Order: sequence, then structure tokens, then C-alpha cells
Amino acid sequence: MEQIPLKHHSKRRRWSFRLAAVGLVCIPFLAGEFLLALFDPSWARLEADPLVGFSETMPLFELNQQNDTYQIRNDRLRAFVQNGFPATKHPDTFRIFCLGGSTVQGRPYSIETSFTTWLRLNLEAAHPNLNIEVINCGGVSYASYRLTPILRECLQYEPDLILLCTGNNEFLEDRSYTFTKKTMPILDPAFRILSHSRVVRCAMAVGSKWTHRNTPQATLGPEVDAMLDYERGIERYHRNDSWRRSVEEHFRINIQNMIRTCHRAKVPMMLLSPCVNLKDSPPFKSEHQTNLNASQRIQWEKCQAEASVEIQIGNLMEAFALLQQALQQDPKHAMTWYQAGQLLYQSGKFQQAKQYFEKALEEDICPLRIRSNMRTMLSNLAQMENIPFYDLHETAVEMTPTGITGNEFLVDHVHPSVTGHQIIGKELAVQIQNHWFNEETKEIPSEILQQRFQDHLNTLPDHYFANGLQRLQNLQAWTRGRADGAPIESLPKPEQGL
Repeated sequence: MEQIPLKHHSKRRRWSFRLAAVGLVCIPFLAGEFLLALFDPSWARLEADPLVGFSETMPLFELNQQNDTYQIRNDRLRAFVQNGFPATKHPDTFRIFCLGGSTVQGRPYSIETSFTTWLRLNLEAAHPNLNIEVINCGGVSYASYRLTPILRECLQYEPDLILLCTGNNEFLEDRSYTFTKKTMPILDPAFRILSHSRVVRCAMAVGSKWTHRNTPQATLGPEVDAMLDYERGIERYHRNDSWRRSVEEHFRINIQNMIRTCHRAKVPMMLLSPCVNLKDSPPFKSEHQTNLNASQRIQWEKCQAEASVEIQIGNLMEAFALLQQALQQDPKHAMTWYQAGQLLYQSGKFQQAKQYFEKALEEDICPLRIRSNMRTMLSNLAQMENIPFYDLHETAVEMTPTGITGNEFLVDHVHPSVTGHQIIGKELAVQIQNHWFNEETKEIPSEILQQRFQDHLNTLPDHYFANGLQRLQNLQAWTRGRADGAPIESLPKPEQGL
């Protein structure tokens, strides 16, 4: 019998030790995964916001005097519109809570013409034997971190579905981030890859609580204190890439925590991404790149001035070439990207124009529209957490002849028109039926549905749309820093911890 050489025995022994070492690591890890899945201890959950806290947290709803209906508290009506639901849920009820900002609320109008109303009318027509409740929890200027406590409250009211539509309001409040990647491991990309693991999430939760036990969070008031609510509030916005990245990462943490909170409550959630106006909404503020020298600034101004002359005499492509030269001097100036996009659009080069409009949005110093990477975040999180995702922006794109969202679907930078809300409501009804209604999706003839919509519109008072148009004018002034609030100097600037 042929003997195996001694060196092969040694090699095999080394591999055996290596495999045994891997096994010793994996067995406790897998055991930890199993035990955490089985018991789900509350102390092991990363559900509290590690980056901001609130000086006071008030409920959104309260019982009315008859104790038969939950309604929005009067002290929350600055940001929300009154609506509610029965305290005792009927067995045949399908109850939906929709959380978000002013897009959910239906601004510049109100919830009567929001997509939540058209969604309800669609579902009522398709399922007359069901009692459909759609509760509108859209708060003006509410960002994801302010929606988190509202979600936890809504889960107490027997919801059948949560709709979450957010992303436009993340940059409205001035807040500091005192925690860096060094002290907040969840921000490290390696932890994103491992975020499926319960053991890793447990370690992150415990580490976060231990790290921040003596470190104060950024504390916000009970209601939104938006920078643009102040006179000349837009002056507070400046280029700060570190702060922007922290805001975006905070957004990701909040969305992921809300999804997992719903999972633990065994309540389905659908994630919605809001739509934005690319073509007819210029950047709200532009700034030159920080390292632009005097020579580059002079050349940029020269190209801009010459481009303006060419535009006046109708030489669009000559003007575009000059703006291209200006962008070579300063590729971070948002308005230059937008102006070049407009010239491409007027020349019929729509696909190229769309790229320029998207770049203008990304370079906007005052981000009042969800950024493209945040829309991608929402899509990726929905896929990772296995929940349905609906992109309102894609619906707006499909309803626009050129494929570039503009005033054809929206009334301003982010808010859909009444017709736009109707289209969103119909699309949402189809998706909700496909995912959560046992019976086959029922398509209502368009003429019947349109009549139901018209009957609803006929119930609105004459001043409803006039008030909306006035609100739209006020909103447009607000986005340009022309609010009539206190001077921006009265808003304390937090110390940046980046």
C-alpha cells in the first residue's frame, strides 16, 4: 500500500485546523441568528433614532368628545389637515395610513384632492362590500425623522397597510451631526452589506446605546422649524458636502428602521418615492465650487454674458457651446446646468436635456426635491426588505410626452396637479389590490370612475381651488426665501460635528 507523504499529512492537518476554526466562528454566529430570530429582544433592536431627538413628542391623534372617533389633535393642525377614523374598527374595514409630507397632504390644495382621496374612491368602487379607510398623515415640511414617531403611533390603531412617501423634506431643518463613522458604525459601508444579519444589527444597537449614553443627540422641537420659514432663510444654505452626505445617510437609517418596525408589528408597508419637477423648476440656489480661482471666475462670467447675447438673437446652439465652456470652468454651478438643459430642450434634444436637468438638481444648494441617489436608496431598501415600491416620479415621466417631468404633471417643484393626484391614486389602487386583496383586481370602467371623481369634486366649496392658488403663490415665495417669518439670524446655527 502506497504511503501518503508526510508533507501531505501536514497540509491536510493545516486545512482541518482552518475548517475547524471557521466552524468555531460560524456556529456561535448561526446560533445567535437563530436565538435573535426566535426571541427578538427589544434591547437588541436598532429602532430609536441615534442621530436626533425631540424636546417633546406629542401624539398626532386623540379621541373626540364622544370617544368614538380618533381625530388629529388641534395643536398639530399647523402641519396636518383634520381627518380621522372610528375608534372601533369594523370587521369589514381595510384601514390604510399614508405618511409623508406636503405631497401626501395634497398641497397646494388639501387632502380632498390628494392621491389618498382618489385611492379611497378607487378602492370603494372596486370593492363596494368593504369599508375603505385611508387616513392622511401628510405633514407640511415633515422629514423622515419626524415621521418615525408618527408611524409607531399609527401601528397602535389596527392598520392593514402603511404607505410611506417621503424624501423631499430632509434638508429643511438646520441640525448638526455630532457622530462620525468613528463613533457610529452603522455609517460604515461594511455594515450596510452585513445589515441583513440580526447579530450585526444587535451589535450595532448595543454599540450605539453604549457609545451615546453620555453624548447628547441633536435635539429638535416638537414641530418643524424649517430654515425657509424665516425671512431670507435661503441664505442659511451653503455648499457642505459632508452635511449633505450625513443627511442622506440619516434618511437611509430612518427608512430602514421604519420598514423593520412594520415587519415586527406584522403590518404590511409600501414604500413610495415622490416626484420632482425637472424641466420647469430651476435650482433654488447656486454657488460656485469652493476652489474656483479668480481667472476661472472671470472666464465663467465671460461665457455666461456671451451666452445671454446669443440666446437673445436666437442662436441656441452657440449659446449652449458657451455654457459648456462655463461648465468647464465651474462644473458645480447648478443654474448653468439648468440653463444649458433649457437650450437642449428648446432644440428638441430631450434625452440630453434630461441629463442636464438632473445634474442641476444634484448641484442645487437648497435641495427641496428628493435627490436621485435618495430615490435609489428607497428602491434598494424596498428590494432588500422585500416590500413593494412605487415611484411616483416614474408615473410623472410616463405621463409627460418628452419624458422630462414638468408643469404637465406638477404645479410647482414637487407637488402634482389635481389630475396628477388622480393618476397616482388610480395606479396605487391597482398595486394595492394586486398585493393585498385576495380577490382578483377589479378594473372599473373609466367613465364610471371619472363620474365618481367628478361627483366628489362637485362637493368641494367654491373657494377650495382659489385658496389653493393663493397657497401656491405663498409656497413659491417661500421656496425663494421670501417668507415673512423672523429674520434668519434669530435661528441659532448648530455646531457642525463633521
